[in-house]
Amino acid sequence: MQSVPPASPSKSDPAQRWADSTHGRRLTSLERDEVARHLPELFGRHFLQIGAWGGEGDWLSGSEMLHRAVLSVGKQPGAQARVDAQHLPLASKSVDAVLLPHTLELVSSPHRLLRETSRVLSDRGRLLLVGFSPWGSLAWRRRFGLAPRALPGSSRYYSAGRVCDWLSLLDFEVLEVRRF
Repeated sequence: MQSVPPASPSKSDPAQRWADSTHGRRLTSLERDEVARHLPELFGRHFLQIGAWGGEGDWLSGSEMLHRAVLSVGKQPGAQARVDAQHLPLASKSVDAVLLPHTLELVSSPHRLLRETSRVLSDRGRLLLVGFSPWGSLAWRRRFGLAPRALPGSSRYYSAGRVCDWLSLLDFEVLEVRRF
């Protein structure tokens, strides 16, 4: 795990440019509100956010868990440390809740990230995922070549059904899927 120095968001990063746009800020605000709605339901001592979407650091500030950490999976500002998403430097069964804000879209192996998340979550641990739909406007913008305002070409979008299938293979119980 590497310590991440404070950094200003890179304006050359397409994901950061989109997150800084009016639509990006509005969507991020809606997503943070949705995550905040679930925070009172989460109990335990350790809460982990993997990924600092759009330079937005701590989405966990409303949680009452004792320890909260934000880990980036790339050169994302707003994180406390940078990690390899395929090899989390954490003990098995050591975390009570994990939030992945648009992290699956930006990592090279989302399956491996979900396996690592499953490994570090306690037996009664909870996982919150935030992601774009492959049928949403951002995905369609990229398909039609309107990339300047869309996410980077390396990002991948996964349907809720596919992600639920992956989670069921890892013995997760999906409690809610919300689209907005």
